[in-house]
Amino acid sequence: MLKWILTVAGTSFADLAAKHYVHSSYKIGEEKTAAQGNIVITRYENKGAMLGLLKDNQDVLKWLSAAGLGASAASLRSSVAHRRPWAEKLGMALLTGGAISNVGERTVRGCVTDYFRFPKAPKTLSKIVFNLGDIAIFAGIFLSIAGDIHSKIKNK
Repeated sequence: MLKWILTVAGTSFADLAAKHYVHSSYKIGEEKTAAQGNIVITRYENKGAMLGLLKDNQDVLKWLSAAGLGASAASLRSSVAHRRPWAEKLGMALLTGGAISNVGERTVRGCVTDYFRFPKAPKTLSKIVFNLGDIAIFAGIFLSIAGDIHSKIKNK
């Protein structure tokens, strides 16, 4: 269980450290390119969930975010206890770590700091600003589902 707790903590710490750096180094909306123009570092404060969802209903968003965090932590615990595939456990650890940093920041600051986007991605995607917690959540969902599917195929 320790390696999964360290994965959760490392994921959350990395995102919170990046958010701290962006807060201390960038003004809102300021942009700099990185990775040969493939990434734009910027500072955006999102009062809603993904794509600004529920930005006008902060109380509901905070409760839903906290409930999601609790569910992901419980799923991680269950995955470890029931010796689920490593991909599922890694996925739940990443998801939980990303959720901790986003929920924690939303609770303390009232918004979540997003700080990079991919300008060369397809048009709609190129405008979305992410943070490492978001990427960990997306990767975690993918890995958890892949691990579960693999397990079901293997046990048929």
